[in-house]
Amino acid sequence: NFVFLIISLVLISGFVGSVFAQTMTVEKEFTLQEIDKMKHTAVLINTDEGSFMIELFPEDAPNTVNNFLKLIESGYYDGVVFHRIIPNFMIQTGDPNTIGPDSNRGLWGQGGPGYTINEEFNTIQHDRGIVSMARSQHVDSAGSQFFIMHKDDNRLDGKYTVFGRLVPGLPHALDKIAKLPTNDRNQPIDASQATIIKTSIIENFVSPFGGPERNNSLVTTEKIHGGSVETYFNSLHDVSFTLPYRWVVTEGGGDNLNLTVEPGALEHNALQAIEQSGFTPQILVRSEPRNPSIESSEISPVFFSLRTGDDPKILSNYIFQVDAGRKAHLIVSTQNVQTPTETAQFKIIQLHFSNLGTTYSITHINVAEWFRYEINAFDYTVKNFEIMIDGIMQPIDF
Repeated sequence: NFVFLIISLVLISGFVGSVFAQTMTVEKEFTLQEIDKMKHTAVLINTDEGSFMIELFPEDAPNTVNNFLKLIESGYYDGVVFHRIIPNFMIQTGDPNTIGPDSNRGLWGQGGPGYTINEEFNTIQHDRGIVSMARSQHVDSAGSQFFIMHKDDNRLDGKYTVFGRLVPGLPHALDKIAKLPTNDRNQPIDASQATIIKTSIIENFVSPFGGPERNNSLVTTEKIHGGSVETYFNSLHDVSFTLPYRWVVTEGGGDNLNLTVEPGALEHNALQAIEQSGFTPQILVRSEPRNPSIESSEISPVFFSLRTGDDPKILSNYIFQVDAGRKAHLIVSTQNVQTPTETAQFKIIQLHFSNLGTTYSITHINVAEWFRYEINAFDYTVKNFEIMIDGIMQPIDF
């Protein structure tokens, strides 16, 4: 059996694998009216220990919320047990295998609705009271099991689909359930105390509270044939791009976008070159507020050079325009830097472009002798780079 995992903690619940579970492959596109209706719908869960009222976040996870509401409407969760209770972490429920006093505890945590849904990872933090989907190791393996955070644990952020939270300010059963006596498998000893008696839908719900705490950025991992790809997303700066294979991104400080992308520990080919050259190739992603008053033909005069180097030598200098009318500035240069033992020559390629309010730069720098070996990483980043254009995240297409 596969298992539902919450990172490396001992939150192990078996899951019926793809041999038995039908994947829900059709993800619905929801209208703004449908999203708004779900947003103004809450869910009430009653147990002997008290109740939970859950506010939903369809703007972040529309298919997950829709699936949850359909299960609630069908009475799916009635009689289901909070089968995994870990105080100061979370409580988990949603497995139909837990229904009934004679249910086989050895199968608790392995059940589902007979299908799985795709992930909808988002920037909401896994703070106390947050409701999130449990899953197996595959990101698209959630079905009906979900967990409610008992304490903040932001290690889960961006790895599980947050789709709701306990309504702030209302009494709820979270602490009471979390304090129930459990066995060595984190199962409640008296299942009746942790059983969902009835669930119901509350319409025309309006939350008087602000939104949940969010991370400005996250990196998501998608399994593909032969490996995986990681995508960086930043909601504060409206930027998204797929990382070159086995490269990692590091965020710098400041008010503007300040990213360094470089080979990770598993990028063995690049590491061999680094050992010989003594320099780690980098892709720098930067942004700054657009200033049309200093632009020439809608092109920013931004230019990257090494502070400790001599005057750059420009090898190529192009301004080009895509069919949509947006312009970009591509510059290739070299620059010599004097070290204690020698003069090192670096090669730099930089692309500058803008949307309505921001100028962006993607710059690749490496030792000139090794420049050609990692230029594909720069090309891959540019081809997969998206920014906000006309209110929609779109590829830059340069």
